Amino acid sequence: MTRILRSILSFLPNVVLIGSGVLLGAVLFARAPTRQDAEFKRYRQGDTAPVVAGYNYRDAPVTVVLFLSTHCRFCQESIPFYQRMTALPEVAKGRARVIGVFDEAPAAAAAYLRQAGLQSVLTGRVDPSGWVGATPALLVVRDTGRVEVSTVGRLTPRSEDSVVGLVTALAH
Repeated sequence: MTRILRSILSFLPNVVLIGSGVLLGAVLFARAPTRQDAEFKRYRQGDTAPVVAGYNYRDAPVTVVLFLSTHCRFCQESIPFYQRMTALPEVAKGRARVIGVFDEAPAAAAAYLRQAGLQSVLTGRVDPSGWVGATPALLVVRDTGRVEVSTVGRLTPRSEDSVVGLVTALAH
């Protein structure tokens, strides 16, 4: 029994050392600046919206810019909301526009939108300095080119309703 106890105690410092190293590594990794923190744009109300190649925000009183990725699970889960946005009467009347911005090949973006039933969504690209770095993200932009609302991540049903209400109000 004493021999077993000595054997266990001889390994204990190694276990503590390894455990401490793993814990320290986890803490340092969690606090390390990420690429997103360092390189990607965060938009706030009143900020100038990103330049979308080939699009002028003055073309409609309100524009919804969707930052999407073809391989993003949350983008996929948000498709019913995007379909709801594109079905708004204000979009049909041209008083609101929806633009899908992808950091991927235009053909892949078009195929994604087509498969999602979002053919009415315009597509565009932004300069890398205007990319939000996480998908899905959404900007509601006034015809002045100023951001009214900025969100990152999948919206709750209540937030979706708020965005729809805001777009409807700004389109009139």
